[in-house]
Amino acid sequence: MLKPLLVRFSVEKSAMFVQYINYLIVLVFFQIFFSILDAYYSALLNSVHGTFLKEVMQRILIIASIGLFFFNILTFHQFVIGYVIAISLPTLHLIITLVREKHFSLRPDFKFLNRGLLITMGSVSLFSILNGFSMIIIQNVDIIMINSMVGLSATGIYSVCFFFGVIVSLPARSIIKIANVVTAQAWKENDLKTISDIYHKSCLTLFIIGLILFIGLWANIESIFNIVGPAYALGKWVIFFIGLSSLIDMVTGANGSIIGTSKYYKVQTIFLTVLVVLLVVTNLILIPIYGLLGAAIGSAISLSVLNLLRYLFLLYKFKMQPFNVQFIYIVLIGAGSYGLSTLLPTLHNYIVDIFVRSSIIVVLFCTPIYLLKISEDINAKADDILVKLKIIKPTKN
Repeated sequence: MLKPLLVRFSVEKSAMFVQYINYLIVLVFFQIFFSILDAYYSALLNSVHGTFLKEVMQRILIIASIGLFFFNILTFHQFVIGYVIAISLPTLHLIITLVREKHFSLRPDFKFLNRGLLITMGSVSLFSILNGFSMIIIQNVDIIMINSMVGLSATGIYSVCFFFGVIVSLPARSIIKIANVVTAQAWKENDLKTISDIYHKSCLTLFIIGLILFIGLWANIESIFNIVGPAYALGKWVIFFIGLSSLIDMVTGANGSIIGTSKYYKVQTIFLTVLVVLLVVTNLILIPIYGLLGAAIGSAISLSVLNLLRYLFLLYKFKMQPFNVQFIYIVLIGAGSYGLSTLLPTLHNYIVDIFVRSSIIVVLFCTPIYLLKISEDINAKADDILVKLKIIKPTKN
């Protein structure tokens, strides 16, 4: 139904997109079913498996396909097929895993259903579908609008730089999936203290992880572009603003999970709709002025507004406020780590430079975080690693 519209918008500047538009059916099919199966697997308290398949295995396969195409081992058509396979394999792998673990069945059981439960399930399902549809739009609206307003080559540059920027938020995927399950159970028991603790700890932990990744990314930005090539130089500040928007999303923690699993789950849909509108409006305004950078700035603005709305809602409805002086310490430690890392002269070998500079940042950032015991969760994990390495002795209970 949307094919003629997509063709009309893309035929002039992106003829190749029109040529391969039918592959979208396969991509959309496997993306949708991966989301459904991954959510089900997360409900079984295993969020890491799906995240690994989506964020690691899939990206490795895509990079391998790009490498084979770069060295002329694959034709462009074969590369497109390889890309489609890379997108599809995580879904197939998840189905096989669920079948092997005996968690997959196509035999329905309606005995537990009653009228009240059906109405509740219908309402939740409808808004979940709307949320999922909104997330698909949010994840792809930048690329679609750049493709139609600027062209396919600019879309390629933006996509690569966007990938570098979202590296900052990748660790949040597993944590948020677990938070969905735990907060849903806490809401069921009306355990506001547990929910408040999850809110605070998720904000704190994700901010620490996100900030060190953001600092490491930006401190190595010149070496990264020396490796990927000057053709992508236009995307330098795209990486900064996409990374910044990812960091903003990280520092606000599991706010979306808390709202989405509460009785106010419909508010989450409203907020996501606002985000979609903001993304479209900011892109329409900023892309003609700043090009690729405009889309990245629009994302940062839109995500900031979304998370501000979520923060204010939780503060107003439940008096939950996750931030304290520890966040100021983290910012100061991060600023100091980045500043000191810039004093290191650039090494001739860019890969070695990235390794050395990143190692220095890790030491400068993680040491005070650990010694000041800013995050109980991170310290507990660090102690487990140090005990295994026999650097410290295990504590007695």
